[in-house]
Amino acid sequence: LESRFPLGASQDVGISGGLFLDVGSIWGLDDKRCSNYEIEKVGVTKGDVEFLDGSSTNSPPDPVPLTQVDADVLALCTIDDGMKLRSAVGFSLFWTSFLGPFRFNFSHDLLSEPYDSPQSFNLELASQF
Repeated sequence: LESRFPLGASQDVGISGGLFLDVGSIWGLDDKRCSNYEIEKVGVTKGDVEFLDGSSTNSPPDPVPLTQVDADVLALCTIDDGMKLRSAVGFSLFWTSFLGPFRFNFSHDLLSEPYDSPQSFNLELASQF
């Protein structure tokens, strides 16, 4: 949801303002980066793993105790793709310059999760044809 409005005399120089509210969620992700690891009750199952040096294993997947390296890999591979809503509100400055339109966004999170990386500033550049 967004609303744009003039900022008084600044219209002569191509500047206007806006308020916005963003609400959304992402779910059902299929992350291929970690497809070689499967979590089991006893640890990690490794099968057809390709290593960084190019070698690989084609051994049948046997349960292997969870090591610290595996735990670190799983932590990096774990993506929370549940349907948790995120939301933010903010203010935008629009400037139509001789280089093209600029948009400066200043925002504040309303709903987020502890592991999110919120952004409070964003700059957008566009071109016109």
